[in-house]
Amino acid sequence: MMNSKHNRNKNNRNSGKRGKKPHFNRQKKGSGNRNYRGNRNRPRLSEWDKLEKSYMILMEKYLHARRKYFDNFYKASGEQLKSLEKNFYRTLDEVRKFEEEVPEQFKEKFEGKGNKEALDLIYSENHQIEPFPEVTPIPEEEIVDPHLLTTQLQADFKEDTEESSGTMDDYKRYKGL
Repeated sequence: MMNSKHNRNKNNRNSGKRGKKPHFNRQKKGSGNRNYRGNRNRPRLSEWDKLEKSYMILMEKYLHARRKYFDNFYKASGEQLKSLEKNFYRTLDEVRKFEEEVPEQFKEKFEGKGNKEALDLIYSENHQIEPFPEVTPIPEEEIVDPHLLTTQLQADFKEDTEESSGTMDDYKRYKGL
């Protein structure tokens, strides 16, 4: 009669054995179709389509990272927040680098494609406001500082040649503090 320890080991294949565990899903050497070369009939993308597809993938990554960063900004802390921020800025840099490295032959088409968000002009159209008004320069003399007192505006310090000197103690003595 066998002891219970022996029976336990007999039921458990790997107990007590040293070495590799059995791999049941491993393919045997020499099996498989050596003649398989992929789907040759799949449609090939043009250079423009490849460019557009890779840009859209980068934009999806960026938008996902941006959403995660701003959604979790007040929830996350410490290392998790640093990781989210690092991922956000890394994807932003990838998008910017991609936009800079667009081949010359596609630059015009890429910029005209409308990859940027369209401007929201509904408010300006409803209120008959020109969306891009002309900027007229204002002369420096006409700019009034709202923080100055009227006495400061009226005072003329051009003739004042006295230099400020003294310590904080002198100032406190002068003010009576």
